[in-house]
Amino acid sequence: MAIIALAISGCGPQPETTNLRYELSGPLNDRVAKTLKLLPDIASIAHELTRVEMIEESVGIAGIGLGPTDLAWFYRMEAPAEAISTWSAGLTPSPGLSHVASPSNARDWWPDEAAIDGLDFFALPTTGADGWIGISPDRNVIFVHRSTR
Repeated sequence: MAIIALAISGCGPQPETTNLRYELSGPLNDRVAKTLKLLPDIASIAHELTRVEMIEESVGIAGIGLGPTDLAWFYRMEAPAEAISTWSAGLTPSPGLSHVASPSNARDWWPDEAAIDGLDFFALPTTGADGWIGISPDRNVIFVHRSTR
């Protein structure tokens, strides 16, 4: 009976849950090195970064713990405006995004909705993941969202 009840409870739509899996920590050099492994496209600007923040979240089906799980990464990187302008010159603009993701585990370093509306958006050059790059109007902050969705 218990097996049947367990099987039935897993049927039908289940709500999604989001969990914090990892948060970047440590000195700036370590943060840059870890970020470079996950985002190799920043190699040309890595030595210019003055701040790096990142969290990784898992998004999956709630309930009995079975079902698909996707991952989402949220980055904030700061560097001098000249360095970001040079680095971003090779990116492909991506205006008019229909959905701009934000972390479920809110962080004070992630932009609010009003600030997101003011970003210049670009396509992710990395294949194998969905997401976007957003650069602040003053060109000194890079936001990146990557997802396996």
